[in-house]
Amino acid sequence: MLRNALLFAFITLSPAVAGAAPCGQRVDFIEYLHTAYDESPVTRGYTVDGGIIEILASKSGTWTVIVTAPSGTTCGIAAGESWFPIPENKAQSLDTALR
Repeated sequence: MLRNALLFAFITLSPAVAGAAPCGQRVDFIEYLHTAYDESPVTRGYTVDGGIIEILASKSGTWTVIVTAPSGTTCGIAAGESWFPIPENKAQSLDTALR
């Protein structure tokens, strides 16, 4: 909870863009998350409307999800602890089990 409060306090809120989500410039998010939590991007994907969704994570297990809109505005949408990658063979097994 404190982690989210610090993230919210650092990044300017832009309710018009994303409700109560903290929003700002991507470079500010990346710099802050790297400095404060040692998080770096671990994966990203493009949305159908041309945005980018990214997950940043640290070796200690903290993680943050950010979304950058086509306009360039970036918003933090989730953060937490205990991040761990799923090995490919287990991911395939999980995918099969969920069908």
